[in-house]
Amino acid sequence: MLVKAMGIGRQSLYDTFGDKWRLYRSAVRRYGMGECAAHCEALRSGVRAIDGIDAMLRRVVETAYQPCLGVGSICEFGVSRPDLAEVHAPLAKTLRDAIAARVRDAQRDGDVASNLDPEAASEFLIANIARHPRRRARRRQPRGFDRPRRHSAQGAALAPLFCPITERSFK
Repeated sequence: MLVKAMGIGRQSLYDTFGDKWRLYRSAVRRYGMGECAAHCEALRSGVRAIDGIDAMLRRVVETAYQPCLGVGSICEFGVSRPDLAEVHAPLAKTLRDAIAARVRDAQRDGDVASNLDPEAASEFLIANIARHPRRRARRRQPRGFDRPRRHSAQGAALAPLFCPITERSFK
């Protein structure tokens, strides 16, 4: 299919990439770099840091039904392929660090609780992105997750930034 779409011979494809697995890793890397760049661009948007965090989550919500090669590759292979994990690790670190930095900025702006650990908040937001309905994108029409629910999921991901649970919450 790829050979036909590109109008090249199979041997040209393998001369460039070596084999299907290297081609797949290259595709995952390129896709991941594009997604990471788009998330970082959204994070930098807006007047305040919290606006950028919201824009990144809104981007995830708006693209929820597009297949995600990054999440798909993790669901398919997990960490069983170290060479694929080497592709994911630096991209994940870049995104984690960018989100944590914006959380710190939002704390300085007074928009996020000051006692919230920025790295933990970053991990929390990434976990919400990874569990988002993009995983369901293989289905033609995901059931039970319409536009209002997608936006409420975005709000649910943001809520702990404003009022994090503390030990005092349980007393």
